[in-house]
Amino acid sequence: NATLGTFPLNYTYSNTDNVAGTFNYSGTSGTFTGTFETFVDAYGTLNMNDLGSGSYSGSVTRMRTEQNITLTVFPFSGTVTQTSYNYYDDSTGKIVFRSSTTNFSIPVLGINDTAVSNEAINDPTLSIANIDNNTSIAFYPNPVKDILTINTNNTEINYIEVYDLNGRRVLEIHNPQNRV
Repeated sequence: NATLGTFPLNYTYSNTDNVAGTFNYSGTSGTFTGTFETFVDAYGTLNMNDLGSGSYSGSVTRMRTEQNITLTVFPFSGTVTQTSYNYYDDSTGKIVFRSSTTNFSIPVLGINDTAVSNEAINDPTLSIANIDNNTSIAFYPNPVKDILTINTNNTEINYIEVYDLNGRRVLEIHNPQNRV
């Protein structure tokens, strides 16, 4: 295990830690050693176009992580180097974008590959823009046997779905009255 740092991290923070251990992958096992370096090396405004669920524009802080690992699968050895960039929103502290470039090299096996990944993280908040505190709703009886009464204090209900404990929809009603 290696330590990135103690969050929240501030601009110019850096940390280096050693890492070592064993690994198992597809029936192959071996050991690894190396270093894990973290740098909070940039800040500014990040603008991303619509990514399918909306665009992003905001102040961010960037954390760069570099891993330099030596793998040993007796009698072979190789290296893995990875540079990752994580962009954190300054107002929420949540990650909004990350990219990673990983180089794998095991010369005796003819392996020399590079993998690149980029990921926009859209963390939509489940909420209601305005909460009407004058709205109350009551369901009874609980548990329900035949009739579920819904009292909404004159608030209109347009649609109801009822699910059982296994997550199966057992009832679907459009424009219901106050008894289901």
